[in-house]
Amino acid sequence: MTDGQQREKLKILGIYAHPHDFLHSSGTCGNHVDAGDSVTVVVLTDGGSTHNEDLIDALRKAPGESDDEVLQQSLKDYTDQKERELNAAAGQYGITDVRILGYRDRPLIRTDEVVDEVVDLICKVRPDILITECPAHIAGSRAVPMPNDHYTVAAIVGEAMTIAINARAGSDRVPHRVAQVYYMATDLAYGDIDFYIDISNQYDKRLAAEMCFESQAQTPDYARKRVETLPGWLGFLVGVAYAEGFVRGGLKVDTLLSVSPVELGLSRESGGERIARQELPQEPSNA
Repeated sequence: MTDGQQREKLKILGIYAHPHDFLHSSGTCGNHVDAGDSVTVVVLTDGGSTHNEDLIDALRKAPGESDDEVLQQSLKDYTDQKERELNAAAGQYGITDVRILGYRDRPLIRTDEVVDEVVDLICKVRPDILITECPAHIAGSRAVPMPNDHYTVAAIVGEAMTIAINARAGSDRVPHRVAQVYYMATDLAYGDIDFYIDISNQYDKRLAAEMCFESQAQTPDYARKRVETLPGWLGFLVGVAYAEGFVRGGLKVDTLLSVSPVELGLSRESGGERIARQELPQEPSNA
């Protein structure tokens, strides 16, 4: 981008397995909102079988020792709570276009219906950038139960993108090709991540977003632990306070070699300045 050349506003579409999964790229989405881009958050499942920690604890107790209110909570009440939590978390970043498709989770089953709904999303939202879960072929070493909702979402999104770029006789759906895909590298090793986003300026929002998920037994201390553990560790690895990691789904293509302002800044800092950047002192949470 040359001096005087205005940055083009982008459309970002995030497609996730469960409501809380959005948080693993939420700081990145917040950066884009701050830059004037539009962000749409889509969750494929209702989250009804995911992270119901209170119910797990209640079911493990002896008869008569469990909280009846927890045992009697309906599935709809729980999924409605998840929806409120997701909207509140996205709202921390000023994101208002939030959609839950409501398919059953654990396991999410690939069907023609869900693939077609995702194709419609892509063709209607027409994102420049798509953020989604990490595919099994990238994170194949993870020791997780199969089928795994995260891998299934990645496979559904990949199939939907293939369909979305092609016109089909008898359909008036306008084809759309996503310019770049970013897979969240939540559980990947350092050497497997090829793109990092500095989210240090989103720390307070990231912490507040974690606290929105009361259904997952969040406490201020645990929310802070989550932020310090993953975004804090990834930030430490690349020389900033907090970061989110991704694997690009497409090759990087440009007319010139590029270096980001953050990379330039890091290269020109002294050791003391680097430490000060990584420390980013935070006030104690009042959440």
